Amino acid sequence: MFRELDCTFDGPERRMGRLNLNEITEACSRHIVTAMETEQETLNRAISISNAWKHQVSALFNGGIEGEQIKKDLQRLKASSGDEVYWLIRKAFREARVALRTNVYMKPWNLEERREATLMELLGPLPEIARRRLQGRPRRDDCC
Repeated sequence: MFRELDCTFDGPERRMGRLNLNEITEACSRHIVTAMETEQETLNRAISISNAWKHQVSALFNGGIEGEQIKKDLQRLKASSGDEVYWLIRKAFREARVALRTNVYMKPWNLEERREATLMELLGPLPEIARRRLQGRPRRDDCC
């Protein structure tokens, strides 16, 4: 209806089930495995976790996933990398299941506050967009 409301891939949306490397890196930096771990080692650990679990989450979309093995792997991840990393991976699986079930793969995202956008945030610009689009057009009841 209004092109201004169309979402772009560069805009404020979040792909459901996609692992965010920045979030995983932050979580890994809060759970240091060894006392001598450097920042680069933490980044490498976050990248390896992200790469390993990215394939398992995407396998959910193709139907090639075994529930019991995933549960065991998640428990090992929780023991080795901490609760925060564990919950980020669980969230990705949950989002992927919802996306698969509902066929909705993008969701609007409030990037500044790092959370899902509310309906009011999405509809807030609508009156201004409509006003700009209707500005300067003759009204239907003015034509006669």
